[in-house]
Amino acid sequence: MNWLALLGAILKLVTAIADTLRDWRLVATGEASGRAESDADHAREAAARGEEMRGIAARPPARTEVEKRLEEGSA
Repeated sequence: MNWLALLGAILKLVTAIADTLRDWRLVATGEASGRAESDADHAREAAARGEEMRGIAARPPARTEVEKRLEEGSA
């Protein structure tokens, strides 16, 4: 009977270890997935900002506007 109790305890221990390892893998996978989504969001936002900056660069202000800003101190 003692052997059966020992085997049962060992089986419970192995099961608990396997469950813990599985949980760690699931958490790591979730974190990696979350990071990938966040990186993709940041990349999309950076691309949109880049397009805005290209639009601004394509249409520089007129000389009179620049002079006005320089006089006001907000260039």
